[in-house]
Amino acid sequence: MGARALIALALVAACAGPRPSVSVVAVAPSPQPGHERVTLAVRNAGGHGEIELAITLRGHDGSVVRDARTLDLDAGQRVVVAFDVAAPPGDYAATASATYPD
Repeated sequence: MGARALIALALVAACAGPRPSVSVVAVAPSPQPGHERVTLAVRNAGGHGEIELAITLRGHDGSVVRDARTLDLDAGQRVVVAFDVAAPPGDYAATASATYPD
């Protein structure tokens, strides 16, 4: 492969956008009444861009609360973020996913 082809390939890869991953760090009562605080660790293994976060809280009583957020990430960035999700008081387990919209 020639030098120009390698440079073109590198430019395409750099412009590919984010490749996000997320893990739930904690769920706790929020200081804001009627909310639960969800803390997430987000990692971007790709390029710069805006990602979508989908957060799901599942109560032990079977209740489900969903929330969506956006986050702008730089290439290679790792952040810990906290979101207050509107939810009735309760004991929740959280899951989250991160995607780069097409």
